[in-house]
Amino acid sequence: MKSAVVDHGLPGVMHGAKASTAIGCKTDEEVLEGLLNVLPSHQFAFGRFMGLANALDWVTPKANADQPTSLGATATAALGVEVPTPAELASVLMLLNTHLKKVHAAFPPRTALVIFTGYSDPRRVSLLNARKNAFESALKTGRCQRKSVLVVVLHNGVGLR
Repeated sequence: MKSAVVDHGLPGVMHGAKASTAIGCKTDEEVLEGLLNVLPSHQFAFGRFMGLANALDWVTPKANADQPTSLGATATAALGVEVPTPAELASVLMLLNTHLKKVHAAFPPRTALVIFTGYSDPRRVSLLNARKNAFESALKTGRCQRKSVLVVVLHNGVGLR
């Protein structure tokens, strides 16, 4: 089956590595253009629009070799970031809706459109993951001097030790 991945960054390195076509993009407009170009010639196409996540400041930077556990200024202020105004959010949602309509209109007959959405703000999980990585790094290098208790916080706020 001929498949395409049109996504931000370098999809050919990760989730698009086995796709017939992998197109890296910097904007949602480039994702839209890429999807419209691959739809006629591919049986499966994956595209990811990030405008809403960017507007909500829900995008965390990737770790790199120099700073494997650093989340940068965006994610470290994760819980204190201002929410966009309703007007700003409406503008972003209208643009996303326009992109989805254009993709849908380009589909051949009898084609399924599957939309995956997130369920909540991912920044808290990113912060917890950074703390876990820092702890594991300290443990491996011997910098962890005292015993630590791992607390798992469940979705409803109940903790286990």
